[in-house]
Amino acid sequence: MSVGDGDGVGAGVAVEVGIGLGEGSGSGVGAGMGAGVWAAWVGMAVEIGAEVFLAVGGGVVTSDATAKVRVVHYINQFFAGLGSEEANDTPLQVKEGPVGPGGALQQALGEQGAVVSTIFAGDNLFVSNQEDAVGQVAAALREIKPDLLLAGPAFDAGCYGLTCALVCKAAWELGISAVTGMHPDNAGISAYQQDVLAIPAGESPVEMAATLKSMLGPGLKLVRKEPLGPADVEGFLPTGIRRLYQREMGGGRRAVDMVRDRVLGRPFVSEIPARPYDMVDPPDPILDLRGVTLGLVTPAGIVPRGNPTSSPTPYPAR
Repeated sequence: MSVGDGDGVGAGVAVEVGIGLGEGSGSGVGAGMGAGVWAAWVGMAVEIGAEVFLAVGGGVVTSDATAKVRVVHYINQFFAGLGSEEANDTPLQVKEGPVGPGGALQQALGEQGAVVSTIFAGDNLFVSNQEDAVGQVAAALREIKPDLLLAGPAFDAGCYGLTCALVCKAAWELGISAVTGMHPDNAGISAYQQDVLAIPAGESPVEMAATLKSMLGPGLKLVRKEPLGPADVEGFLPTGIRRLYQREMGGGRRAVDMVRDRVLGRPFVSEIPARPYDMVDPPDPILDLRGVTLGLVTPAGIVPRGNPTSSPTPYPAR
């Protein structure tokens, strides 16, 4: 997988962020992506795990555009109706047809396809036995031979998110298009951002039906080998993968145009999207520190003076 570093000032080459699906534009400095730019590289290969797939989808594809799409849905033990914490170690199982929220998925599919099977397992069992669980999922997918796998959505549930990401990764490695949905801060995105195509979801299952419908859109495009546009157009989360492609205008000109638009108050789109962070209100000041117990929390990796245990630094000397 070739990776670029962004276009220098005046260069005509930029980088594309995505899973080989035409996401974003992610260059060094400059203005927004012009219309049709991402289309210039549709059809390039993208490396996912150990396999290489076409930029527009996986290897299991319906040859007839009117054929019904075979969908497998992965859910955890809670959404399978088996319980919450008490069912966390439920062994992996496969049932024919939709289960739980799969009914809403089937409704969204309509005449376009069918939820042929549902795979489910306890979150704790899956995360604690990843290799074995992923192997079981892969075996089930080989037997079912679906066109598309949808996992979740996991919302903000960390273990569920990790499981959905692993299931999607296993599907892609088999050549099966896969889509999941979860909150942008879910641990599954943090750990497997570049391995999955994920639709942003809220924190609550109240948004289940809407999120499943959003997951289905890009999933059907992948199956039908229709090119996906940028992340902000198609609605999936950025993956951080960068692709080289030729821009019609050099980086220097794009940067100047963006600055001009900003100075003149005209709309513009930055090629480096800034992620917003939640604002936290500071507590009331403590006027008298006498008798106060102070706790210090830091990710700095503080060691005793002189580093007597020779702990390595983030910048190794060799």
